[in-house]
Amino acid sequence: MCQRTPCLGTPQDILAIINAGYIDKVCYTEWAAGMFFGHITRPIDMVQIKYKGNGDDGECVFFHDGKCDLHESGPKPTEGRLSHHDVSVLELRKEYNLTYQVAIEWTKEENLDVIREIVDKVMEHLDKRK
Repeated sequence: MCQRTPCLGTPQDILAIINAGYIDKVCYTEWAAGMFFGHITRPIDMVQIKYKGNGDDGECVFFHDGKCDLHESGPKPTEGRLSHHDVSVLELRKEYNLTYQVAIEWTKEENLDVIREIVDKVMEHLDKRK
């Protein structure tokens, strides 16, 4: 997974990554893959782990020497902690799709305070870089 794309994190996961000192390794993004399967009607705004280099496809910034830097330190995103290498046809259904379940957390009202905290920290970080 890490060689193809960063794993998705819930708002709580991303806040933990930021609080662990990795704010420079996250960025704003939109998750639109669910539109392809009819799970969502518009992209979901979120903050996630960056890709290495440019573009929207490539290794995760935490992937080095064949493993995830976050694997041992703890703040690994939910998708990375729970995903498995076997793919099931059930994953075409949103209730069984881990990526969808993580992404949809960014739309839940009960996560708004955490999302606001993430946005505030990212904006403050960007202001300091000016």
